[in-house]
Amino acid sequence: MKFNQEAFANKLVSKFCPDAISPSDAKDNNEVKQYMMIKEGGMPNPVCARPGEVGKVASVEACAEAARSRGKNAFNYCSKEMMKGMCMVEGMQFDRAWYVKYSSTVADIPCPGGDWIKNPYFDTYAVEPIPSEA
Repeated sequence: MKFNQEAFANKLVSKFCPDAISPSDAKDNNEVKQYMMIKEGGMPNPVCARPGEVGKVASVEACAEAARSRGKNAFNYCSKEMMKGMCMVEGMQFDRAWYVKYSSTVADIPCPGGDWIKNPYFDTYAVEPIPSEA
């Protein structure tokens, strides 16, 4: 281990922390998807956003598309067995600067203008705002 610390560190992290995500990998993945998880196991309170139920969808990507097609900038998605595929679109108040700021962090992301409600079934995602044309 003395001579190959980097190799062993990566193996140890992947073995003992399977949920560990490289911040640079997460950012690259978010840029491709054009949405990012902003709260695991939680939903925004009514001050932060008002949910609008969509129903069941095939995947988190389908939920993101449902939000985009309805002009919403956030969504909740359930990946747990009991309610798997449930999707709710959200209208949150954030801009591109907020999205960019938090797209490269793995820290707790605040709910813009409100707070989070713990919900182990739903994760909340933000949809990347389209840059305004000058």
